[in-house]
Amino acid sequence: MIKKTLHCSFQKLIILIVFLISGHLNSQIIQEFLIEKPESKTQLKERGLKGKVKTIKTCFFTIENTPKQQNIKRLLNPNIYGLYETFNSSGRLTKKVNLYPPAYFPMDTIGGDSLVYNSKGKLEKSFYTSAIGVDFVKIFNDKEDQISLEEIKKDEDPFNSNDYYSYKYNAAGKKTEAIKYSFYGSKMDKKKIGTRSYFKYDPKNRVIEEAKYGELLSFLITPKEIPIKYSYKYDLKDNLIEESCFYKTLAYKANYNYDPKNVLVKQVLAEGSKTDSAILKDGQISQRTITNRNNYVENRIYKYEYDTNGNWIKLNISTTFSEKGKKQTKQETLITKEITYYE
Repeated sequence: MIKKTLHCSFQKLIILIVFLISGHLNSQIIQEFLIEKPESKTQLKERGLKGKVKTIKTCFFTIENTPKQQNIKRLLNPNIYGLYETFNSSGRLTKKVNLYPPAYFPMDTIGGDSLVYNSKGKLEKSFYTSAIGVDFVKIFNDKEDQISLEEIKKDEDPFNSNDYYSYKYNAAGKKTEAIKYSFYGSKMDKKKIGTRSYFKYDPKNRVIEEAKYGELLSFLITPKEIPIKYSYKYDLKDNLIEESCFYKTLAYKANYNYDPKNVLVKQVLAEGSKTDSAILKDGQISQRTITNRNNYVENRIYKYEYDTNGNWIKLNISTTFSEKGKKQTKQETLITKEITYYE
């Protein structure tokens, strides 16, 4: 029993390390084109996808200092990152699998989520399954807010944990409080409060503030815990025009501009000495400029190819870097999507 426990603990530790490494690498690539973070949405209509999408396989390839005319195919296998998704006929996500390069792990998948919906079409459960058998289930309420996270296969080791969530809502059904509770190991009688979020709304029930506690464990440093606060402002057409984050001082501020049809055309993020400005066309990023106080300049140009349904299936990002007046370096990033549809 001891050997089994140690083996399982070691397996989980490996998974944790791989997630930390690959998650960091993958986030660097995903941020190249997903400012709007559509992968967090479970409905096609929320992600702006057209047609009755059945599956999407997204792959990311980065090539530095490489001429555009070079045969890209021979570089694909060792550099592939990806995301494989399936949708039901109602346009809801049913499966999501992350793909990682063999160079970082000897398998093409680390793990994935399978989503289950009730008779009303609401998200009810999602199951996470890794390639070496560590399984988790998330349970959701009728508003599709997560109410529990539980490990299915339990071993007697310190990695075992269960998380539970409770919520409060206002008269309009908007979430005003979200609290996470955690249990560790077999000590199920010891409940620990984790992150806590509190939301405020304006008379039109638009969220204007979120205060999040427990995210940075600041109570370990100061007697009184300091929350992370997010604030939001809107225009007369209900478009989000400003988003700010505070932790003791201003952490970042983002401003959004729209055309007369309420389509986002520009967004600017200021974070300390860094400024990230993006220009959008037809809802897609067309160019982006990032600067900081070290005279660092990063320019990105986005070029898309679309399928007959109007969904983009190929994106090439040409990036040039320069710092302190030094010679520019170039990088090419290619993102491809293989999309299948219901007939």
